[in-house]
Amino acid sequence: GGGLTEGSDDSVSLQPLGRIDDVAAQHRASPAQVALACIMARPSVAAPIASATSVRQLAEISAAVSLTLSGEDMATLDFAG
Repeated sequence: GGGLTEGSDDSVSLQPLGRIDDVAAQHRASPAQVALACIMARPSVAAPIASATSVRQLAEISAAVSLTLSGEDMATLDFAG
């Protein structure tokens, strides 16, 4: 539970979110951690921008730094493809 696509009927437009949910489940990470890890893994991104409104959110997004995505994960998360 708690995935980005939970309770949604719009399967086509939410496919990218489902991909994030899938990769997050494989890594036992949150969708936010996977999204940030994916952005940080891209060489064209100098510094990802994220904000937190609570200490819990800050701890969650900070954990993205230690999440290593495989080439297969990155291919799964490639929304343009």
